[in-house]
Amino acid sequence: MRYWFCLTGILAVAIFQISLSEILRICNVKPELFLALVVLFTLMCELRQAIVLSIIAGVLKDILSINNTAANTILFP
Repeated sequence: MRYWFCLTGILAVAIFQISLSEILRICNVKPELFLALVVLFTLMCELRQAIVLSIIAGVLKDILSINNTAANTILFP
């Protein structure tokens, strides 16, 4: 149950990051919600689940980002 809740959270953060993060820009700094979500996963889930969810968040962020360096997949776990 918690796993599906976390996957839903990843999708919600992805949609929010794409659509509304420009509105929340303060002094040309956008909030990094994926990083906050990964930290929340490490605190809330077991180690194996946190690693899997972090990799999913990194891959999703790489897919949705403009640059194609795949750095987020490597850095999040």
